[in-house]
Amino acid sequence: TIAKSINDPDSKGNLFELTVPFRTGIKEVEVFIIKLKSDFEGKKVNLSVFRDITAKKAYEEGLKIAKEKAEEANKLKSNFLSNISHEIRTPLNGILGSTENIILQRKDDEELVSQLEIIQESGERLLNTINSILDLSKLEAKKMEVVYRETKINEFLSKILMPLKGMAVKKGLLLSTKYDRPKVF
Repeated sequence: TIAKSINDPDSKGNLFELTVPFRTGIKEVEVFIIKLKSDFEGKKVNLSVFRDITAKKAYEEGLKIAKEKAEEANKLKSNFLSNISHEIRTPLNGILGSTENIILQRKDDEELVSQLEIIQESGERLLNTINSILDLSKLEAKKMEVVYRETKINEFLSKILMPLKGMAVKKGLLLSTKYDRPKVF
């Protein structure tokens, strides 16, 4: 193909990558060849420019390997998160189910029900956290579609802050909120 490109009268030069053995070892070489319009003592002249691209090729190969390793690590992380979430969710669902059952059976014992509701609320928060981590992993793997929808922001924030207020009170802190009211036009 090099000879063919040299003899092409319309060629503006061609670039080739070759592996060439040298005394110092194998080198990756980029070769640019063009047949010049002028001649030397009646003979056609070819211009050949060689450039050592061994380091560039090694760098590109390193990037390729690093990318493959990063993708593999991401898959391992996703599998780990999936497995560990299952191992956490199974006993957590048992705790939540038992808590709800005791609440139903002992609804007359207000102090016990109050404490069980705290356990239930905390367990549900933990379950939601696990689900959020899994959702994040699915998003990263592009296996989950993001659905945008209209949200009443004050209600949304109130739901998020409600369990935190109880925790704040227990620690002697005051967590207060102030919401702007939507303007009616």
